[in-house]
Amino acid sequence: MKKLTYALVVFTSILFLGLTFSYNPLMANPTDELDEEKEVYLNILVVNKELYKMTEELVGSKHNVEYLFSNDKEVKEFIVNENIINNISNMDLFIYNGAGYEPWINKVIDNVKNSNVGLINASRGIRLITNELTEETNENPYYLLGFNEYKIALYNIKTALQERDIKNRGYYEENYNNIVKNLDEFLSKEKEELSSYENYSITTNTDKFDYLFRSIGIQVNKLKDNIDEVNENRVEKNIFIYDKDNENLEDIKNNMKNEYIYIGLGSDEDDNILTKNLSEIVDVIKNKSNY
Repeated sequence: MKKLTYALVVFTSILFLGLTFSYNPLMANPTDELDEEKEVYLNILVVNKELYKMTEELVGSKHNVEYLFSNDKEVKEFIVNENIINNISNMDLFIYNGAGYEPWINKVIDNVKNSNVGLINASRGIRLITNELTEETNENPYYLLGFNEYKIALYNIKTALQERDIKNRGYYEENYNNIVKNLDEFLSKEKEELSSYENYSITTNTDKFDYLFRSIGIQVNKLKDNIDEVNENRVEKNIFIYDKDNENLEDIKNNMKNEYIYIGLGSDEDDNILTKNLSEIVDVIKNKSNY
């Protein structure tokens, strides 16, 4: 009897010892280790050129990045069809602006939800601004024209890349940090430049650049329906900012009662529109002889 009891004790001890070595929640998962070493090539589709440039800066030549539309007009007029649904479904990532920029996005999401494509809303986590000059109360989708908002969207894209391409997550982190560092340095320099000038006034007839104005901390006068009132304030410069992508300068001038220095800003350009728009404003304010 004692021998049997002893044998059972030994057997039980061996059994528990074996289970301990066979399952340890602190041990590395071999699958995770394989994922970290796995080289992947992603096909990424984004909505517009600005998202394309942001994604390209992060991925370099590691992945294929394409965009759907060249300007706002194409986005607004687009009608969802079977070809585009199939195209998006076959991608690894589809990155869209969100915030109401794509009026058709819900239809796309509904039609590709059973595929393996990763859907990335770049506006996630952004504090959106409400439009003031439109008839309907809606949110301003042009957050990529603001510095803080741009960095949040860039972070969202970076995180999506790191989740799909584990091996190169450090590479994306480094690129992201470098981009943010350069933007912060540029913004700090331009804001310091602006602080040297006070005798100017800025007027606009659009909500489009509100995120930029918030980034640099300047107040603007807004005209609804281009209705201008005579400005009695005597300032060195009256500056009028308009949307050059969608407005005709001569038509605007014909409605104005005041003399302005006109600056056309945009969002549909090949350059980094974020820094270019701010440089345009600063250059006009500091250079009396220009424009």
